[in-house]
Amino acid sequence: MDFNNKILIVDDDEDIRELLAMMIKELGFSNIETVGNGNDALAHISDNDVGLVISDLNMPHMGGIELLKQVRERDFVVKRFLFISGDDAPTLSSSDQDHFEIGFLQKPFHFDDLQTALERFYIR
Repeated sequence: MDFNNKILIVDDDEDIRELLAMMIKELGFSNIETVGNGNDALAHISDNDVGLVISDLNMPHMGGIELLKQVRERDFVVKRFLFISGDDAPTLSSSDQDHFEIGFLQKPFHFDDLQTALERFYIR
């Protein structure tokens, strides 16, 4: 896996952000940032080279799907999104599916589920 590739965790729940960061560090990644909302994520992505965004789907003001659309409209470099939600996987437009590598984890998930999702993005 590309352990130097920056991972951005976006979730309005601080406990979830911290848990995800800890789990990802256990997998060997060290370049991890966290933010609490979609607007902060956009600001971070515009100023940093982010390889993967892990985002909650349901957040106040801007959920994960809206974040993905904003990233596409602004033509930011990031092309990988992993969505996390207690709901079913979202239906995405074909243009979103063509433009991004997209994964989904349904809450509650286990460490092995996260590992498998990350391997899908980083092991070819």
